[in-house]
Amino acid sequence: MKHLVLLITLSLAFAAKAQQSDSTTIKAVFGSTNTEVHELMGFLGVEHFHIELNDPKLAGKYFHLISQEFKNGIAQPEQDMFGFAKRKEPLQFDSSGRLAFDVYARSVDATTIEAFFKLPRVGQRKTYKVEADDARRYSFRTDILSYKNQTTVVPIGRKFPFLVHTLPYDKDGFSYYCTVAQSRVAVSDWYKEFGVKHYIAYQLVLE
Repeated sequence: MKHLVLLITLSLAFAAKAQQSDSTTIKAVFGSTNTEVHELMGFLGVEHFHIELNDPKLAGKYFHLISQEFKNGIAQPEQDMFGFAKRKEPLQFDSSGRLAFDVYARSVDATTIEAFFKLPRVGQRKTYKVEADDARRYSFRTDILSYKNQTTVVPIGRKFPFLVHTLPYDKDGFSYYCTVAQSRVAVSDWYKEFGVKHYIAYQLVLE
């Protein structure tokens, strides 16, 4: 019995260690710490997130971001956000394993939404056409991940849903954003489960 208990204890310890080595922490801060800038962004309808990763395990690894549009439940082809296959250098973590960047999202006009990703050495703007007068109803979300005190644990070495730019879930005359984002329903199933007709999912691989 003692040997069995020892074996189980060691197995759990090894599993915990493996889990730690295969995961890291992301921090996401919404808005601006400057009150006037925060209020101005609210007035202009600009959503802003500051994202940080800081882990020695990430030193020398790369940030690979992939966007995918969903229309009426149909997944469109994946898009390599920064041309990762051709030019990796601007997407590499520094020698301490740190990478910090900002994301801005807004409606450009009644039928256009955009998101701007500003990394330390490269930036990318993505625009999408939407149905008339829908643009202002989109929300840029980080809470598809389980954040607590602005941080969440994510895997290293495999793709995971990271951010989403989405219409709300409409029910009984009300629009719900958190209900969808925090549902833990797979992003690919949002149309089937909630009837969300259009959204853009951003998936990340730390490799």
